Amino acid sequence: MSIGREPGKDGSGGNLPVPVGQLTAMRPHEIDKSMEDWLAPSVVTSMRSTMYLGPDSGRIGTILAWTLEGAPPEADARAALEVLQALMTPADPQAVQVEISKMRALTVSRNENEDGQSFLLAAFGEQIEIEAYPLDVVKAACREVISGLKFWPSWAEYKERADSEFLKRKHFYMELRKYLSEASL
Repeated sequence: MSIGREPGKDGSGGNLPVPVGQLTAMRPHEIDKSMEDWLAPSVVTSMRSTMYLGPDSGRIGTILAWTLEGAPPEADARAALEVLQALMTPADPQAVQVEISKMRALTVSRNENEDGQSFLLAAFGEQIEIEAYPLDVVKAACREVISGLKFWPSWAEYKERADSEFLKRKHFYMELRKYLSEASL
């Protein structure tokens, strides 16, 4: 399920103060920080994070979710949704293949023939397309795998990294969509 959209024909990404192309050079945490500057203060101050604080699962202090706990003006919420849609533009499949090919080259994997390697890269690329991750998230997850794992990751290992990089944007987007759909009832 895709939750993003393609940017406008001019590549500007809608209401973003920077072209979408510049976003791919930024890391996800840089985009998330900038996102707070690009959204109306009424939206940003209405969002609350839920952190994990216990020892049973995850890392202590890890943000698990973002929820909308206030009621920003509807116009601010709609404008924020436009910005978030642009920030969530799914990565181009060719760019995804480049990144996962780099990851493949820099991790250890079992011996496979050329067909097996091609299939593996295609399967990973297809899963990334299904998840509709933006290119900055794809790159960051690949970098984390390369720096943190010696072996080629399972899909679950990769997805865990990508989802953590994409969490804030995705939750802001889902919360605002929910808020606006409830406001229109």
